[in-house]
Amino acid sequence: MKALSLVQPRASLFAIGALTTETRPFGSTYRGPVAIHTPLWMPTLHRNLCEVEPILSTLRAAGLNFLDLPRSQVVAVADLVDCRPIQREDPAPSELEDLANDWAPGRFVWRFENVRPLLPPLTAGGRQGLWEWTPPKYWDLRIKPAWPRPASAAPTGADR
Repeated sequence: MKALSLVQPRASLFAIGALTTETRPFGSTYRGPVAIHTPLWMPTLHRNLCEVEPILSTLRAAGLNFLDLPRSQVVAVADLVDCRPIQREDPAPSELEDLANDWAPGRFVWRFENVRPLLPPLTAGGRQGLWEWTPPKYWDLRIKPAWPRPASAAPTGADR
């Protein structure tokens, strides 16, 4: 299976369904399922992003905080449906997408759909670029349809 490493907090934002785009300095012709991996390394810039709104409140709403973010693990599976150069006429990204990605000219936007978290995540070494990951036996039993809402979350109108 193909895999892509995303530095935290982006990997967790994918796993909880808050992000579905990733920007990279390179593109890919591959389309299909991709394991979303988070490396062990987390630069200071990305650590600081965990304290910036709307990233902070998005992580908290999912029951996550900086200290609990997985490292060196596959946290989700998503379907890569599009990958192309960023165009000037592209719609503006959401505030969350803007903070989590680099939208500079010359980069590529990778668009994903059908993001499914792995709970619990699976430990895995990572690589740069799009790489091959060999999932362990029965790994698919960890795929969930969506991130579970924390028990402390307030009910919505749909829950009443």
